[in-house]
Parts: sequence; structure tokens; C-alpha cells
Amino acid sequence: MRQDQNDNFYKHFYTNSEGEKRKHGIFAPGLDRFILIDDKDFWMTYETAEILSSKLPTIAYMLPPNAKYVTNQNCIRHTILDKRTQRIGPSPIVGGRQHPLLKFLYDKDQVIDAGIPEDYKDNVEILERIMAYAQFVHQQVYVLNITDAFYNFENTARFAERYLDNSWIENISSRTDRSDLKKGIFFELRKILYLSNSVEEAEEKIVDFWATNYTDQTYLMEGYYKILNRPMPEKLVPLSKIIYTNISTMLF
Repeated sequence: MRQDQNDNFYKHFYTNSEGEKRKHGIFAPGLDRFILIDDKDFWMTYETAEILSSKLPTIAYMLPPNAKYVTNQNCIRHTILDKRTQRIGPSPIVGGRQHPLLKFLYDKDQVIDAGIPEDYKDNVEILERIMAYAQFVHQQVYVLNITDAFYNFENTARFAERYLDNSWIENISSRTDRSDLKKGIFFELRKILYLSNSVEEAEEKIVDFWATNYTDQTYLMEGYYKILNRPMPEKLVPLSKIIYTNISTMLF
């Protein structure tokens, strides 16, 4: 029997066996709990896990149907019932320290409510800070990727790296954006998220970064805050007036 052209394995990453939108989340082996849940884009969840790995080991998981009631409000109480088959390469997930991976929990795998981790019952605020930063980073990951895609028309370097042979572009200048930064604006913003230890620290550094890297970048700055759906900080408002009308944020 010929397989239906739409019956591909990758569909299971988007819908579960019950035909519902599949949830995904970030599991922290050191806490033995989930610290973030999403149901929109597992690639964003995976990137968030990568950034958070500077703070604690993380794994991005596609969740089974029995995890439908796990949310960002209660995920810190939930864990994987049987972790014996969960591994990072040759190591069990409790000891694995490799870069974050994207892994799959099948219908037979159970996500259960195990309560607040015993070691943190008297220090719940530590868990709350971890979850707050995880959700902040996750939001930023969405914003950075969307802003880059919609507003950064100068990113010829990424296209060349992905699709063109070096011999084709050896005499062509390519760049990640209009800045003079070696790896570009969005690399630097991700680095802030990777190295910061709190929401407050990251937000302050992001504003300071825009304030010192606005030349030829105000269209990206405005796009960033428009996608974030927040008013531009007062410190940046005067800089936002320095914008090229032909590359304004008229896309939105």
C-alpha cells in the first residue's frame, strides 16, 4: 500500500496520537522537573534550552498526551516517571552534561505530578526565579527570531552559509546585518541572554546594548520592541527618531 504523501513521521512532532497539538517543554535533570512548557514552536523551545544550558543542564522534550494538563504554572511539580530509558548519548539524563538535545516522550512515557523538589521546599523562590528567567528567555527567543526574519533584510551571510558554495561567494561581501559587529546584532543579544543571571540583568543589558549599537540599526530596534509588544524604553526613544524612512517598520 502506498503511503499517503502527507503521512510523514514529522507530523508527530506537531500533533500527538490523540490528534491534539503536541506540547513540548524543557526538563532540568538537576532539578528532576520541567521548567518551561510551550505548544507553539518546538524549535523555539529547543533554542531556549540551549541558552538556559549556561545556568543548568537542560533537555527539550516533545511531550506525550498524558502531559496535556502540565502548564507553565505547575510544570515545576512535574517529572518523568521512568527515567531509566532516557539518555544523552551513553549517559543517563541525570548525569549527562552534553549540549541540550531535542528528545521525544512517547505515549507509554508518563509525566507525573511529583510535587515541589524536596531540596527546594524551603527555598521555592529559587525555583520561581529559574522559571521566570526561562519564560523570559523563551519570549526573547521568539522575538529575536521573528525580528530577524521580518526586518533584517541585510542578512546575506546566513543565506550564503546555508546554500552557496564558498567558491561562488569568495569575491562577494556578505554580512549578518548593517552593524559593524563581527557576528551581528542578534548574536550579541543572544549572548546577553546566555550570560545574564536574572530577568532584570538581561533587560538592563539589552537596553544598554541598543543604546550603544543603534547606528543604522534603529529599524531593527523598533522592530524588536514592536514584536515584543512593549513601549520602547525612554532611554531609547530619542534614538528611534534616527531612522531611514525607506527601511522603516512599515511591515507592521
